[in-house]
Amino acid sequence: MLLIKNFKKKIQYYFKRFFQLFFIKIYGKIDETILPNKSEKIDIKKIKLNNQNYNIYVIKNGRLYTDRVNDTAIILDNKIIEGPSYQLRSLPGDELSPRTNSNVKNNIVITKGTPRFKKNFDNSILSLLSGGGANKNYFHWLFDVLPRIGIVESLIHEDFPNYLLCPDYELPFQIQTLQLLGFEKKKIISSKFFRHVQSKKLMVTDHPYNISENIKSNHENIPSWISKWLKDKFLNYKENKIKFDKIYIDRRDVDPYNLSNRRIQNEIELKELLKSSGYEFVKLQKLKFTEQIGLFHSAKKIIGLHGAGFANLAFCQPGTEIIELRTTSTFKIIESIAKHNNLNFRHLEYNPIHSRDKQNGVINISLESLKKII
Repeated sequence: MLLIKNFKKKIQYYFKRFFQLFFIKIYGKIDETILPNKSEKIDIKKIKLNNQNYNIYVIKNGRLYTDRVNDTAIILDNKIIEGPSYQLRSLPGDELSPRTNSNVKNNIVITKGTPRFKKNFDNSILSLLSGGGANKNYFHWLFDVLPRIGIVESLIHEDFPNYLLCPDYELPFQIQTLQLLGFEKKKIISSKFFRHVQSKKLMVTDHPYNISENIKSNHENIPSWISKWLKDKFLNYKENKIKFDKIYIDRRDVDPYNLSNRRIQNEIELKELLKSSGYEFVKLQKLKFTEQIGLFHSAKKIIGLHGAGFANLAFCQPGTEIIELRTTSTFKIIESIAKHNNLNFRHLEYNPIHSRDKQNGVINISLESLKKII
């Protein structure tokens, strides 16, 4: 069995290598880097939002290749552009932390080329790609992906790019948010189907909040303009079909893999306590985006385990009471968003019983401690 397994691995390796070399033959080898200010084909526009500086890179005949998880290469004349390209890697000795942007020379196109057929576009494209977390995750869609539109539209009011290159375009919240922003389906390009594109004018922005090499600081200091922009763009579309004063975010409908790695061990007892205190349990994935806006805008008290649903705090009214349940090593992302929206934030945190990484873990909630603050 071991011999067969090793044989299969070798076959897979040679198969992948053959295709990598095949596409290198078609599109050329990428082994050089270029700074964006060293080419006349790259125009760097600068914008300042709430004391945060951003670059918007406009590349003539720019090429983009992505693996849809850790690496996206922005390419000009077979040179990878330093700045708008990203290659997410764990810090040495700290593999449990979220990944941060590393040296551009670590990008996979240096060693593997661009092993997908290229799609050419005559018109302009704005890339909203933001790493694998943005493909399906509600929080990263709202705070990593969509704000790139805000960065560009704050500077470019006319001649907005013809197409948006999105991490994906199949989940209801992805479709609904872009429709509400006025983007037709025919203007959306999904990286799921187009991982390698070239455009007459390719536009890429800096990440909305992953600005420094300090990943913890980035997450705990998300710029306040993002929450304001989300509220300005979407709050008027809220639906008030589901309104509760007190809600508990029930994560039983999340991806089974994430549920197994981030959950409350004594959730049954926790729910009994909350139910006796008048809390309603809500499964956010069963609600439309506009219903989630209305739910959070009308709620007076919100409790939940650290998770993507807390992105909706951007739509809460000032003074709403928030209780986040989290591990001791969880980044204070939710606390940052609550502060920007003038919410009454509190938290209970615990050492995880077991943990996959610093943002996940199985925890046991002290019901006595919770009773004191609900």
